[in-house]
Amino acid sequence: MEEDFVNLVRRRSGGGAVYQDLGNSIFTFLSPKNRYDKLLNFKILQNALREEFFIESEVSGRNDLIEKNSGRKISGSAFKQGKEIAFHHGTILVNLDLNSLQKYLTPHKLKLMSKGVSSISSRVLNLNELNKNLNHENLCNALMKHFTIQYAPHLINSFYNLNYSEERNLKLFKMNEWIEMLKNLNILTFLNEDNLKQELQNLNNSNTLNNNSTLNNNTNFQLWNKFYNELNDNEWNYGKTPDFTYNIETRLEGFGMIDLHLDYKNGKIFKVKMFSDTLYPILVDCIEEGLERREFSKKGILEFEKWMLCEKLPNLVALANKKVANGNNGGIDEETKELLEKYVKDIVAWMNVALFE
Repeated sequence: MEEDFVNLVRRRSGGGAVYQDLGNSIFTFLSPKNRYDKLLNFKILQNALREEFFIESEVSGRNDLIEKNSGRKISGSAFKQGKEIAFHHGTILVNLDLNSLQKYLTPHKLKLMSKGVSSISSRVLNLNELNKNLNHENLCNALMKHFTIQYAPHLINSFYNLNYSEERNLKLFKMNEWIEMLKNLNILTFLNEDNLKQELQNLNNSNTLNNNSTLNNNTNFQLWNKFYNELNDNEWNYGKTPDFTYNIETRLEGFGMIDLHLDYKNGKIFKVKMFSDTLYPILVDCIEEGLERREFSKKGILEFEKWMLCEKLPNLVALANKKVANGNNGGIDEETKELLEKYVKDIVAWMNVALFE
């Protein structure tokens, strides 16, 4: 990848790796947590593809959209929830370089087996193979249109009277139309309207990759730059993977791949590293934290399970319910807790068999 000048960046939302080039469009749904509905988001994607490009699709597995006739993947998603805000983001394959995809992504054999395919390129499909007129620009407009139909149908007539931005080569809503739509979505309950107008104006008038950007000297750009540097850190992207005594791996339905590395001394686990394409990366952190210093035995693993179910997960729920000023607390809600409890039990049962039987 380095020889080909392909950058590797680890995202915070979990899920498997994606290959990104200009043939792969990216979308994000950002919503108040109490209005978050990933199935509705998928419906918007499906409606846009069907109504504008005559492409039928359906939701598959944890986070994919597949083309209905072939069963091949056309979109993948990942999700993350904060205290008040949730987001759902993903890819849409428009005209991706499939040779590069095959070259740079090497999914685990268990994942390919679960999909019934022999390679990643045989599993995916570019949308412009189905509709030659489909491209990034008209796909973006289609998504905007069907987002508007879903959330602010009274604005749909305004959709056909948009401003044109030569700089971005995209059609954008007028400022007052975005403000009106955000009001309808109750997003402005979290934001000062004057500040929001300025934020939108900044985004319209600036390029964050340009050193002469109007954002360079304000707080928002400094925060953006700090976040960029964090994601650009090699330790964050690659981590540290020392040699381990045990390496076990599996794929759990609904959770994803698990690649677990353990080392122990004097009968106790003292190093843990877990890799996974799960959509719940918070559980990976909890497993690494909870297994360290446990007795390397079935008893120790069961004590870890008890700690997760009776202490760690309830604490994460309590953390989510605390009034934290910045809303970024790393907690979970009750629904997520119930799901993670199931995964913990499944993982513990697998570990005891894989390590001690």
